[in-house]
Amino acid sequence: MAKLELTLEEQIAKLTGQVTDLTTKSEAKDRTIEQQKGNLESQGKELAAVIAARDQAVSAAGEKATRIRELEQEAEANEQTIQGYQQQLRVAEAAGDGRPVVKHEEQLYLVVVPQFHFEGKLVKATDLSSDATLVEKLVKAGSGVLELVDR
Repeated sequence: MAKLELTLEEQIAKLTGQVTDLTTKSEAKDRTIEQQKGNLESQGKELAAVIAARDQAVSAAGEKATRIRELEQEAEANEQTIQGYQQQLRVAEAAGDGRPVVKHEEQLYLVVVPQFHFEGKLVKATDLSSDATLVEKLVKAGSGVLELVDR
C-alpha cells in the first residue's frame, strides 16, 4: 500500500523547509525595504537642495526685477532731463540771433519779425514772451509772424 500520509518527521522537515524559504524571502524584502528607505532619504536630501536652489534663484530674480524697475525709472527721468536740455538747446539755437522764442502747448515758436500789427494794435516781438493769450491767437490764426522751431 502506498504511503498516503507523511510521517511526522517528514512533515516537520517539509514545514522547516517552508519556514526557511519564507525567512529567506522575508529577509530579502527587509533588505529591499532598507534600500528603498535609503533611496528615499537620499532623494529627500536632493529635493531639499533643489528647493533651496530654487528659492535662491527666485529671490535673485526678484532682486533683479526690482533693479530693472529702478533702472527704467532712472532712464525715464534721464530722458525727461535730456528732453529739457534739447528744448533749451533749441531755444538757444533759435534765439541765437537775438529774436525771441515763445512757447505754446509744448511747442516752441521763433518770432521772425521785430514788430507787427495784430487786431489793429502794434505788437513788439519782445512783448509776446509775456502774453500767452496773444501767442495762442497767433498760432491758431496761422500767423507768419511765428515760425515753429523743429523738435
